[in-house]
Amino acid sequence: MSCRSEGAPLNAAAPDVETLDILTARIRACHICIDNPKGRPLPHAPRPVLRVSNSARLAIAGQAPG
Repeated sequence: MSCRSEGAPLNAAAPDVETLDILTARIRACHICIDNPKGRPLPHAPRPVLRVSNSARLAIAGQAPG
């Protein structure tokens, strides 16, 4: 299942709880790196780690080494 083709585009102008829940579900279900790898395939399934809150004022994004 690819997260690009799943569901309708999210509306950035309406950041309500339902929209945030949909976005979180799409992130957790994403398998682009498995379905369409750029380079060598991953040795394991993706496992995104995220904490989401509709009241957050800050977003920190990163990738762990290795």
